[in-house]
Amino acid sequence: MLQVRILPGLSKYHRAGFDAIMKKIFRFFEESYAELKKVTWPSREDVSASTRIVLISVALIAAALGVVDYILFQAMELIF
Repeated sequence: MLQVRILPGLSKYHRAGFDAIMKKIFRFFEESYAELKKVTWPSREDVSASTRIVLISVALIAAALGVVDYILFQAMELIF
């Protein structure tokens, strides 16, 4: 069985390092929460309008690519 011996007096330094890491983690989450309070979130109407624009744009581009693909396929059929 593997045993690890900690020299006397070292365990308090190990604990201090752990405490410092935990303080940094808690400070990170506190600061992140404070920053999220500052964010100006878009309204439901803004998000809805943006979503509609994206969906319409995707549909138009897909249709255009489909037409180009069809034309190129027909051209390839004529050539070969």
